[in-house]
Amino acid sequence: MSIFEYNDERQARLFRKEGIEYGRMQMMAEMISRTMKEKGISFKEACAFLLLNDEEIAACKEFMDQMNSENER
Repeated sequence: MSIFEYNDERQARLFRKEGIEYGRMQMMAEMISRTMKEKGISFKEACAFLLLNDEEIAACKEFMDQMNSENER
């Protein structure tokens, strides 16, 4: 077997991992949006309320910005 051969199992694991991460970002973005709306608070306040760390906040902000830019097209 060559190291350059396509590995179906490895590729499937990669797609699952990416899908799980996308779903996680979607869920966190929904929780933040819902918290902002229900409590009438800012993005940062909602993140603090949900006890998100700096890494999660940055990833979620990037995800939400990307989703908003795609929806504007």
